[in-house]
Amino acid sequence: MLAADLSADYARVVAGGASAPGSAGSTGGVNTPGSTGNNVGSVSSNGTKYAKYTGTSADIWGSMSVAGTNISDNIYCNAMNSKGQFVYNAYSSSKNNLYALSYLTDPIAVIYGHNMRKVAKKQTTNLGLHELHHVQNAWLGKAKCEYCGRSCSGAKTSTFNINYNGSSSWTLVGFFELSNSTMSSAAQRKKIQTYASFNSTLTGSAKQQWVDTMMSYCNSKYLGATLGSISGSDKVMVIITCADKSGSKNQSMYMILKGN
Repeated sequence: MLAADLSADYARVVAGGASAPGSAGSTGGVNTPGSTGNNVGSVSSNGTKYAKYTGTSADIWGSMSVAGTNISDNIYCNAMNSKGQFVYNAYSSSKNNLYALSYLTDPIAVIYGHNMRKVAKKQTTNLGLHELHHVQNAWLGKAKCEYCGRSCSGAKTSTFNINYNGSSSWTLVGFFELSNSTMSSAAQRKKIQTYASFNSTLTGSAKQQWVDTMMSYCNSKYLGATLGSISGSDKVMVIITCADKSGSKNQSMYMILKGN
């Protein structure tokens, strides 16, 4: 689960983009811009567009599957309800979604999904993005998932089959996890989470700064690694889910990808 932080604080539109926190040391039914289901419902002060909720397949903006994991699901739009909350953030033990915080055509794609870690102890499907932690572990040389106990040996992949905004394949170039054990300051974790999540419209040098900042955390200090190169001129995506043990107090894992 992306926990109460996203369900409460981060389920609402943030007015204005967040400043940089400082460096660390298409498938069927896809809702395309201009189609009926993709009408702009509102625009925040930083210019981010939000889709109109339809409750139909028009809300599907793409899909994601990751080899060596059980991740295979649609990516839903960034539609909001009347309270300014992301509609597709809602979850239960039997229902969860992958969804965008960004608009479909934004320069930086921001994709969220719950880490259904508790469910992962009981079943192997409907786990949200839990098994991205298996990908993380595989790259870090860890044989098993600390939470569900299953093998991570087959999850060492840098190619994600993501059909989104004109690209069907994305390359994982880096990842990191911010939790109580890797960054003790909850305030700093929140600052980074906000910066990562709500700057999807950045372009030019500001987008390059975003990329550089995010990649600066992709090292062993933060249970991460740098796997490749990326620049502000690339098609950029960040996938965010809860940290391994908890998502409370802005504990999250981040995976940075570029479109192929």
